[in-house]
Amino acid sequence: GDAFCGICIDLRDGYATVQLSGYTKVSTGTKIGVGYKKLAAAASGKVAVNESGREYLVIDSTATESGIIL
Repeated sequence: GDAFCGICIDLRDGYATVQLSGYTKVSTGTKIGVGYKKLAAAASGKVAVNESGREYLVIDSTATESGIIL
């Protein structure tokens, strides 16, 4: 249920590269409707709709992943 500001795209020698803007794909447990949705971290490193999350634009979605604009 924690809000997030970006997505870790690489981890090397203890340093992380975090994408803070633009389009990215995130893992989800269910299909998320397109449009502006409040998203937060969920179990197993996935993303889910959650009222305590931040608002992101969902562009596309399947049962296992969604494309969002950070």
